[in-house]
Amino acid sequence: MNQTYKHRTGDVVLFRYAFKWYNPATWLSFIIRLFTAAKYNHVAVIAGNCIYESVGGGVRKVELYKRLSGQNVRILRPYAPIESEYNLTLRAESRVGKTKYDVISLIFFHPIHILFGVWLGRRGKKAERAMVCSEFVAWVYGWQYWYKTDNEDFENSDKFTIAYESERF
Repeated sequence: MNQTYKHRTGDVVLFRYAFKWYNPATWLSFIIRLFTAAKYNHVAVIAGNCIYESVGGGVRKVELYKRLSGQNVRILRPYAPIESEYNLTLRAESRVGKTKYDVISLIFFHPIHILFGVWLGRRGKKAERAMVCSEFVAWVYGWQYWYKTDNEDFENSDKFTIAYESERF
């Protein structure tokens, strides 16, 4: 990590995992970028000294610098100050171990939404049972249509500025 970057609760982390044909674990990352037309394939949010993210095993909490070490990332900082860092952290923490990863949304609903502009997936409370990474971060932020948020929505948002970008990119 760059010594000039000082993390804040509410910073959004965009990850990019390099595609390697010999490593099937990287194939999904490539497919996500292909369908979303985004440069990044994973989104997480910083709260305190932790990263909260929705991954294959569901929503989890990981120590910040351990998770960021050696990663290709862009970190976004909201232009508007967070109303309550405590409430944002509570929202993120409330889903840890309770919300599953939404594989169906990832492989079915999001591609249909991207290709045809129609959302066929779950909405509201029903959608809170399982979330992809971008939905989870948008939910933590309280965005109105969080359940149909893609990585590109963060990447191209006018609500954030770039606080840090890894040199490896």
